[in-house]
Amino acid sequence: MVALALWVAVVAGTVFAVDRTQANAHRAVRERFDVRATVASRFVEAWVAEHFRRQHTVAINLLGGTVVTDEDVRRAALALEYPAAILLDAEGRVIQAVPTKPGLVGTDLAAQYAHLRAAVAGDRAISSVVLSAAEQRPIVAFAVPFDTPAGAIGPVAAANL
Repeated sequence: MVALALWVAVVAGTVFAVDRTQANAHRAVRERFDVRATVASRFVEAWVAEHFRRQHTVAINLLGGTVVTDEDVRRAALALEYPAAILLDAEGRVIQAVPTKPGLVGTDLAAQYAHLRAAVAGDRAISSVVLSAAEQRPIVAFAVPFDTPAGAIGPVAAANL
């Protein structure tokens, strides 16, 4: 009987020790995940802030003149490594677009895209996954308003992310 009681005590102690070890391992995994999620979140936040800053700088330098050509918008898209870029006027209508699409110039894209409405209102914005205006391909777009002598508020540029 004593041997059985001793055996039960040893088994119970082992089960308790294994349970505590597993609980500690699970807690450590959760803590590592939380730390990694925090680091990733801070990285994305910093990347987006830098991206908006860079986009604004490129816009002012390449698209801030009184006359903006297709080539200017192409150079801005290339500088930002974007497959597409759109320059809007203060009402949200397309002034220039790369790639070009017949009938797109003059179209009120702010009425169709929430991130463009935000840019027209003066706020930086990131779209959800949307279809690009020129090619109808899924993209995530960054919209940064800026003032120009011509009254433009773009570029609203898109990147395939």
